[in-house]
Amino acid sequence: MRTYPSLLIALLGLLLSLPSLADIYKTVDKDGNVIYTDQAPVGDKKTEKVTLKPSNSVPAVETPGIKLSPTTADTAADPSKPFKYKTVRIVSPENDSAIEHGPGNFSVSATIRPELRNSDTVQLFIDGKPHGKPGKSTTWALKNVFRGTHMLQVKVLNASGKTLKKSKKSSVHVFRPSVAHPGNRG
Repeated sequence: MRTYPSLLIALLGLLLSLPSLADIYKTVDKDGNVIYTDQAPVGDKKTEKVTLKPSNSVPAVETPGIKLSPTTADTAADPSKPFKYKTVRIVSPENDSAIEHGPGNFSVSATIRPELRNSDTVQLFIDGKPHGKPGKSTTWALKNVFRGTHMLQVKVLNASGKTLKKSKKSSVHVFRPSVAHPGNRG
C-alpha cells in the first residue's frame, strides 16, 4: 500500500482546523450543570459564546545535510530523465515456500521501487495467467488454489498494457488435505 505523506499531512491539518471554525457556546442547565456545545440553545438567555485562545504551533525545523530522495512524481515531472522502475519483487510468500494444511488460501505481497506511478498498474500472474484485473494494490488474497507447485510473477503495466518491469518468477507449493487419503499432505 502506498501512501502520500504530504496529502496525509494536509488532510490532518484540515481536520484539526475544522473545530476552530465552529462556534462554541457555554450554558448552565436548571440543575447547575455546565454544558459546552457547538449549537446555541434557542431562547436561553444564560448562553454565552466562548472565545478560545489560539492553539500552540511550532514551525518546521530545517535539517541541514539531509537530502530527501525524489518521489515518483518528482522523477516523472523531469522529462530529461526517462522513468524506469528499479525493482519489482515478490516478498511474500518467499520463493519455494510451502502452503500446508488448509484450503489453499494465502496472500501474495510485492514491492515496487520507485512507487507505482498514477498511470501504471500492477498485475499478478499465476502459472503465466493473469489473476484478476490489473490494479494499484501490491497485495493479493488468493483463495482455493489447487494443490501442486505454482509459479507467481508480478508485472508493472503501463496504460496500454505493456509490461514495464516484472519480478522474477517465484514458486509456491500448495499442499491440501485429501478426502480420499486423510494422512496424505499433497
